Amino acid sequence: MEINNIWSKLTIPVRESFKRDIQEGKVPELPYYIVNQDNLKKGIKDKILQIDGDRMTTSYITAAYGNGKTNVLRYLELFFNKTYPEYNIDIIYSRADPDRIDLVVFLLKKIEDTYLDIIIEAIIKSKKNNYNYPVFAYDFQESFAEIKEYTEKLFSTENTDELKELLYLGTGRLANKRYFDRFNLSHLKDYNRREILVLLLNLISYYGKYLVFGIDEVEKISERSKIRFNHFLTSYRELIDLFGKINGHYLIIAITEGEKVQRLEETNYAVYTRVREDIISIQPISKIKDKKELIEYLNEIFKTENDIEEVLKRVDKLDSLKISENRLLIQEISKILLSESSEEFQSLQKLLSDNSLYEEYEYTYDNLIKDDAFKNIHRKFFDPLEYYLDSHNRAEFLKKQERYFLDSISNEIQYFIFNEDKDNIENEFININELLNKEKNEDIKKIIIYSPSNLELNYSGFSEIEKQLLIIDYEPKELFTLLELYRQNIDLQESLDNVISSYTKNQL
Repeated sequence: MEINNIWSKLTIPVRESFKRDIQEGKVPELPYYIVNQDNLKKGIKDKILQIDGDRMTTSYITAAYGNGKTNVLRYLELFFNKTYPEYNIDIIYSRADPDRIDLVVFLLKKIEDTYLDIIIEAIIKSKKNNYNYPVFAYDFQESFAEIKEYTEKLFSTENTDELKELLYLGTGRLANKRYFDRFNLSHLKDYNRREILVLLLNLISYYGKYLVFGIDEVEKISERSKIRFNHFLTSYRELIDLFGKINGHYLIIAITEGEKVQRLEETNYAVYTRVREDIISIQPISKIKDKKELIEYLNEIFKTENDIEEVLKRVDKLDSLKISENRLLIQEISKILLSESSEEFQSLQKLLSDNSLYEEYEYTYDNLIKDDAFKNIHRKFFDPLEYYLDSHNRAEFLKKQERYFLDSISNEIQYFIFNEDKDNIENEFININELLNKEKNEDIKKIIIYSPSNLELNYSGFSEIEKQLLIIDYEPKELFTLLELYRQNIDLQESLDNVISSYTKNQL
């Protein structure tokens, strides 16, 4: 396949909410251009150029948190799905699900959700063309002999309702024996899903459509349990071993490096030996030319017309701050371009140390762990918060069940999110809109949302109330510990006031 313009700049929206997200370094909201990462770009481009070939391919992308792996997947999604659909390449972005760890079954569900009509058209098209359909199932060789009966039944009808029901038998959506009996078919085993996936992917490529599966946040499986992660990797290996029987398509696995995630070669050496040439690591932006390119791009987005060389000099001085994440670099450059105060990031550890509270905090945090206090934190959090607010005469309108309080003096709502599952964001949007309707008689001046850092909640999702909104990224366990420490130690409250205020951007 010939694609010459991948990695080119894409059209940038003019929304103010978009600019605010960029200022806060929310990298997934900047998918319009990828700065640096030449190895990554080349690796992905080479695979995509082969996507209509006779073999499926894969990449295993690793990155530290905040360095832009999600950004890359979002760029591909925007490039192929929205900007250049004529390439007939679909990016299927999804986050890994710790409860669905068989990769083959996971991909079958994605296909079932969107591509059954295309598969049906491909079946009908192949029959009209008298195509040798057994090639879709590796000519029923080896383990594919077990799906011969099923495949023959699939190609014996052109009735779309029957075809859809037969496809549901293949994907596993219909698993009861009576459905198989209806078509006089033997019951398919779970292990046969691998061959079914090959069959369906070959039909999709025969139709002329090619899929890029981008599975993000795979570390979530590892964090749940090592056994689950190893099961996921085993299914990944089994799929890789079938790549030679699949015409085209591309699978990207993206994982955040961290203390809880073992290196691939240590976790599953069999997988590592198969993908070691396909591993791509995203590095922090460090070269002068790359920083300059990023400054130029952000300068263009913000329309600030700053002197690039002068900004670059100021950015170079930030190296001593040990900004190791690309998102933090974007934050600092944005502050400089917008003439905001570019102060050193005040980590909680530094705030505690500066106020001689580090040991007390660690002691309280450890005790909370021993007492299992972080379990159901969304319920327990509001008792120490109520004490803190009452100490500052602000607790009158605290609504614990709804997770917010209304400051009647400043007419501000402060709302707390605890769930880090990104699939829950839509529910939070609904809750916040309901909350605003509930308080519509109040002249609300500002809405402050405390959102877990990993959730990366952005302003773009709140376009109607964006001007009233302030999103504060936080760690619920950290703020809970600070509030408990405040409640338990009257003698430390003055110092803790400083820490809590700084931690919450002067909102508490």
